[in-house]
Formats: sequence, C-alpha cells, structure tokens
Amino acid sequence: MSHNGYDSDQTYRNCKSYGGKNYGFQTSAQGVPDPSKLTHYGLRIIDCDVQTEKDDPLYQYAIRLSSPVKESFIENFTAVYDDGSKASSGNNAGISLFPVDNDLTINNTDIRGYKDGVFIYRHTNVESTDNESVLKIDGLKVTNAYNAIVNSYGFNKRFSLRGLDANNILQYIFRMGEGSFDYLNISDVTITDSLARLFIIQPIAGENQINGYLGEINKPIHKPVTMTSGYKMSYDEMFINQNHVVELTSTRDVMPAQYPIRDGIIEGQKLTLFYSGQHSVQVNWTTRLRTKDEKNLLLNKDRRYLHLIWMKDSWYEV
Repeated sequence: MSHNGYDSDQTYRNCKSYGGKNYGFQTSAQGVPDPSKLTHYGLRIIDCDVQTEKDDPLYQYAIRLSSPVKESFIENFTAVYDDGSKASSGNNAGISLFPVDNDLTINNTDIRGYKDGVFIYRHTNVESTDNESVLKIDGLKVTNAYNAIVNSYGFNKRFSLRGLDANNILQYIFRMGEGSFDYLNISDVTITDSLARLFIIQPIAGENQINGYLGEINKPIHKPVTMTSGYKMSYDEMFINQNHVVELTSTRDVMPAQYPIRDGIIEGQKLTLFYSGQHSVQVNWTTRLRTKDEKNLLLNKDRRYLHLIWMKDSWYEV
C-alpha cells in the first residue's frame, strides 16, 4: 500500500491473497524518525480475504498499518493463518495497527488462527493529540487465537469495541499493557470455549483513569468466589464471570478479605456483590471503598447484596 512515505485515497475491493508469507496489506514506516507523523488518509479495504501460509518469518500480518490512518475503514475482511484450525504461536496477527491518532473503522471482520486477532502496539509512548480520532471496531470475530485484542503503549487513546465474538481464545480476551485511554467503550462481548484468563490487565489509575463504558460480557461458565484472608478479587471475577455480578461464598462464620475489591477500570463502572452463604462475609472498608456509614460491611442472609459504582478513584455504595 505504501513504503516509507505519505500516501492517500487508496481503495482495495474484492482482493484475494492466498499463500502469503509476510503481509497481505502493509503501510511501512521503516527509517522514518517519527512514524506517528506519517499519517495516511483515505485507505479503504473492502470485501477482501487474506490467507497466510504457516511459516516462521519475523512478522506475519494480514494487515499491518505502521503509521496512523485517518478517514479510513476496513470492511467485510477475512484473515486466516494456515487453515485457521488452531492458534499460531508465532509473531503474527490478523490486523496490526499503530496505537494513537487513528481515525479508523473496522466493520464485520473475521480472524482465524493467528496468535493475536487485532494487535495495537508499538514501542513508543506517543500521546494522542487529535480529539477527533477514534479507533472503532464494530463486529469482530476472533477464533483460535492466543489473544483476541492486544493493546499497549500510547497515551490518551480513544477506542470503541462493539460486538466481539471470541471463540477458543487461549490467553486474553483484551490484553492491555502500559498506556492509557481517554475514551474506551466495550460492549456486546461473547466468549465461548475459551481458556482466556483476563479481560483487561494493568489498568491505569489516578490521573490516567479510563473514561468510557463496559457493557455486557457474556461467558457461560460462572464460578462463585470464595473469600479468604488476604484475597483480592480479580478482573475475571469482576467482569467475565457474570456480567459485573460477583457471587461470594464462605465456609466460616466470618471470613475477612483484605482489599477484596480491585480498583475499577472505567469511570462510572458498576459492580454488585451477591453473598450466597449462610453465615457472614466481611468486606473491609478501605480508602477506596466508600460505604454509606463509612464502616466495614458484613454481608449475610439478611443483607445479600452490595451495589457499588466506581467514581473519582473510589468505589461508592449506592
């Protein structure tokens, strides 16, 4: 698509690439001092298929955009590694994107057999400065992969994901490393036949707290959480297990759990704790848990529910 230079207004429609070794579509930024300033405008990939041969090169991507794009979209795209029947362990992804200032929409995309579905990553902490740029994914299916979405580096990014169908994901549904979001919306996520351990990892708190929305996350397996001394609730338990409702169990009269609730990820995020035991479980009050009476909480057969909302770096009882 381009090599170490500016380009714009390219449309690829009904293209089929089979048996490729490295890339299906690529914009390159090798040798460019600051790839974040090498913006490409009006790149469109429509109704295209890419199949990459099983190989062991340094990189394999069905689409790799190494510089930001604006006014661009990918629509009705299929990417298959080998025959798509199992996750690759190599350095590859269905779509790889530069992390910040992308005004890009990805609609109706099917990715199978790559290590990562969508890979948003680069070894730089560039800050997004364009408030109009949002990476939007609407309708993404990732099958037989280690990670559905990997996102790392870049500050104040804006990202919207609606309609993720994740099937046979071995590690993470959404893997987030260093960096931050000014805007993050995630909704309509369905997870099936997956060993994925976490939905989001390493959230950025404090001044880089994420703004946005976490919507419905559906996963058929729900396991109650046993509260033990020193236990700290995981993000799996908060988001994947049962759509923000966490069931607590205990086998003793009172089972103290030091810092049982992790910090929230999204401003305005809601969490409900439901206690199903017959005795009591103590939820310790900390500087990040604001109850109505500012005291420790006991959940028991007379008080089964605790409704919380994450606002201004604390959980508030509602």
